[in-house]
Amino acid sequence: MSEIKYICMSDLHLGDKYSLLTYLIKDEENEKDKDKKKTVLPSATLKALAECLKTLAAQQKIKPTLVLVGDALELALASTHEALMAFELFVKEMLIKENEPLFDKIIFIPGNHDHHLWEATRETRYAENPPYDDDGLLLPFKHTSLMLCKSEKENNPDNLCADFFLSHLLKNGRIKGLTNKISIVTAYPNFALEKNNRCIIMTHGHYIEPLYCAMSELDQRLFPKRIKPKSIEDLERQNFAWIDFFWSSMGRQGEVGEDVERIYYSLNNPKELRKMLVNLAESCIPDETGFIGNILSSYLSDKAIEWLIKIIVERERCSHDGYLSNEAADGLYEYMNKYVTQQYMQEAGIVAKGVIDLETTLIFGHTHSPFCLSAPSLEDPLTEKFNGFSKPLDIYNTGGWVVEDEDPNETHGASLVVIDEDLNTAAIEMYMEKADGLQSPMQIICADGHSNELAAHCEKLIEKDSFKKFSEALAAEALELMKSRESFAEKIKAEK
Repeated sequence: MSEIKYICMSDLHLGDKYSLLTYLIKDEENEKDKDKKKTVLPSATLKALAECLKTLAAQQKIKPTLVLVGDALELALASTHEALMAFELFVKEMLIKENEPLFDKIIFIPGNHDHHLWEATRETRYAENPPYDDDGLLLPFKHTSLMLCKSEKENNPDNLCADFFLSHLLKNGRIKGLTNKISIVTAYPNFALEKNNRCIIMTHGHYIEPLYCAMSELDQRLFPKRIKPKSIEDLERQNFAWIDFFWSSMGRQGEVGEDVERIYYSLNNPKELRKMLVNLAESCIPDETGFIGNILSSYLSDKAIEWLIKIIVERERCSHDGYLSNEAADGLYEYMNKYVTQQYMQEAGIVAKGVIDLETTLIFGHTHSPFCLSAPSLEDPLTEKFNGFSKPLDIYNTGGWVVEDEDPNETHGASLVVIDEDLNTAAIEMYMEKADGLQSPMQIICADGHSNELAAHCEKLIEKDSFKKFSEALAAEALELMKSRESFAEKIKAEK
């Protein structure tokens, strides 16, 4: 039997009140009385998902590894402490008999909404093991980690994958019954697995959109002679402050609750968004280079803000045009062909320029639209050859767990991507939003369209009662969240 070694999921957005996996405050009286403590409980969908994951891991000789492919925590539209409580609840639900964790470890690949956790980890690692040259002078910060982690030993100073923030959160004893420590490693923005002639590359995927490369783009627009980022390190160095400032810090900026809902509403409304960006520019926090503050508060800020408004409103998560827009597909080509191949070859010690000559699989999230395919293919929009790879690239998107709007987006949903020891891969499509409020039947799909031993194994597992109960719980909760979004939208319109 093919055993599941890795379970990959993304875009949980724990802490976001519209996340299907975040906690719910059930006691309405507590909400009215601010002096009372809030009753914090896991959502019905989270509890049902935990049972599904336990079914996947049941009767295996090995515990699987959980891979969180970005935006596991919501640090933009929720306060940090709420997001961390939601993460604790997530881990608590994954405890199995005798209080053993379901997973042997967690691999955390930060996204744009939890990017700040990567900043905490990399800065702590720098302080604990400061790099220096032969003269004893400190070397600059590195903004990215290795994608091919050579070691996971916590005390290895050369290991850039040791997590700091979430690991320490789980060590503090707050989760009763967590008798064994869960090892957490962090890689950003790319993580890779290799075995024999196969390679699996994981990344959150925000860099396929121009929105998250905004500082590089503005730099080019304002100073045409500037050179575009040549490496993933350059790309992150130019844009990390923007990502951290806007997409991973809003939850730390004062009150949350209804104000956060207004922020989300503003992201989809050009007029409201412009007001918010102007306010942010006027009180812009300093960054390492000063670039954001200088641009947004300069004579050219109005032009820059108008451009930012356009790319924010048209971001991929708001798209109803299919699982990947043409612009995002172009961004994916560039990211994989230019940045990922270069990082891989450098770490693998491949001196000569060329292509990745492995059977390669890409797993990413970010768009909240799950899909899988083998590219290039004549039946999908990804018809352009990925010229950084000598073989067809199998692509899996893990989708997301947030109800985005009061109206269903039938491209949105979530998948669990599972991997066995030989790096065979399959996707369990857990749900897709439907106009009638019902959920599409679960199915097992493979990127190349052909089943494998792992997929056949999962086909049997999704017939279990835990998966049927999951669909029922999710359908009810998704409908409730859509109604909540509709009520808030009507309230905003009534105030105009």
